[in-house]
Amino acid sequence: MLRGRYAEAVGNTLFSAVADATMLAAWMAYDSTPGSPLAQRYYIQALGLAQAAGASGIAIATLTAHFHTMEARALARMGDSKACDRALDEAVREYERRKPEDDPGWFQYFDEAEL
Repeated sequence: MLRGRYAEAVGNTLFSAVADATMLAAWMAYDSTPGSPLAQRYYIQALGLAQAAGASGIAIATLTAHFHTMEARALARMGDSKACDRALDEAVREYERRKPEDDPGWFQYFDEAEL
């Protein structure tokens, strides 16, 4: 896929589909072992694939804040404090623009304390 040749729209769709599948793998790894470095690697990979798909700005602010928080956790675990701080700054920025009434019921657990 990385070396494939296709129209931009097709590439974005492919990267988006793979990002979704990778995110599912991340959730499964996280659910089975919350502190798993494997889950964190999947989250980072899913984020990179979503960015390659041009999928920014699609998720609600609370979910985007959660993604940046997970990225920060992974970066902290890898010892990259500068990148971790940047991810946390993004998480806070997204969290501050959230509209709790727009959050789906299954995502109500992600609050200020969770951030």
